[in-house]
Amino acid sequence: MVLLETKKSAQKPDCLILDVHMPHMSGLDLVETLNAKACKIPIILISGNIDVATCARAKQLGISRLLEKPFSDELLFENIRKMIG
Repeated sequence: MVLLETKKSAQKPDCLILDVHMPHMSGLDLVETLNAKACKIPIILISGNIDVATCARAKQLGISRLLEKPFSDELLFENIRKMIG
C-alpha cells in the first residue's frame, strides 16, 4: 500500500492495473480510497468474472477500462497505450 502512503508531491504512476480480487483490499475498494485522497490515476480493472454490479461500481468510481480474464498481452498493452497517450 505504498501508493496510499506517498506524499502528494511524489511521482505517481501513469496508470494502475488492479484486480477486483486482491489480498487485504479489493481493487474497487482501493480505487475508492484513492479517490477519497484525490489521487486521480487512470485505472485498468481486471477480473475473471465481471458482473453487472462490478461494472456499475467501476463506472461510479471513474474506472474507464475493464478487462475480463483471460485476455491477451496485446489487448492489455493496447489499453495501457490508450490510457497514457
